[in-house]
Amino acid sequence: WEGFMIPTLRVLSDGEERHWRDFQPLVGDTAGLTPEQRGQMLKSGREPVFHNRIGWAVSFLTNVGALERTKRGHYKITEAGRQLVSL
Repeated sequence: WEGFMIPTLRVLSDGEERHWRDFQPLVGDTAGLTPEQRGQMLKSGREPVFHNRIGWAVSFLTNVGALERTKRGHYKITEAGRQLVSL
């Protein structure tokens, strides 16, 4: 999940509020995931692994103040997040 933090911030760096379902494919693109990686499912078979890992990255980034949860399922980058992307 740590490998998805910077790609998530990059996707959201335009400052637009987005629903997590809308930006997950963009994060996958930014992270350079192959079709095989995108198709890999959790053992439960209910969710792609990369969706799960992006969820953990978003949760962490929200907890440290790099993302703001504007409403249920919607996120926006903060100034702290912009600073992280620029490093």
